[in-house]
Amino acid sequence: MDKVLREKVSIVTGAGRGIGKAISLNLANKGSVIAIIDINEADGSEVCSEIVSNGGKATYFKCDVKNEDEIKQMVLGVINKYGKVDILVNNAGIVDFANLWETPTEVWDNIMGINLRGSFLCTKHIVPYMINQKFGRIINMSSAVGKQALPMMSAYGASKAGIIAMTVALAKEVAPYSVTVNAVCPGPIDTTLWDESKKVLSGIFNITTA
Repeated sequence: MDKVLREKVSIVTGAGRGIGKAISLNLANKGSVIAIIDINEADGSEVCSEIVSNGGKATYFKCDVKNEDEIKQMVLGVINKYGKVDILVNNAGIVDFANLWETPTEVWDNIMGINLRGSFLCTKHIVPYMINQKFGRIINMSSAVGKQALPMMSAYGASKAGIIAMTVALAKEVAPYSVTVNAVCPGPIDTTLWDESKKVLSGIFNITTA
């Protein structure tokens, strides 16, 4: 168990599978209390049960990160149960593939809503607690595509670039309160989302993805 993370309360969005699940399990293994946030109740509950069965502490909160009212209720739920929030991992995200001019507006809005708006809203409603306790760690999951855009991923790339810009600005705003903000920009990770993406990419670019 990690002395630094022991009993720290972590909120992880998109925690029901993939990167979010791995982050949640790892934090729990190191002693952090985990608030599992996911819109998919079956996935979120399963991760929560796995943590608890392994001796960790976790609670599942169903929440659509595009919905500000649901985020407010989720944050209040975490505060009422655990009394604080030490760590926020803005991980919830989706991807779609299309030329910019062929991207349906509703698809663009949904990607921005989950990836960028969701990260903004969770941060907006959690940061005040971190400022008040003069401690907090915020990790925003961006992407390598947010730093170097790829064709057929305009909406996704724009949302992830926005996360990087938001991270830099917020880090400067909250630094006086001993709150740190960082963005992680991974390339392809072996998750179910990547498995789904590979099928689309192989068709678009006529390549075989390993």
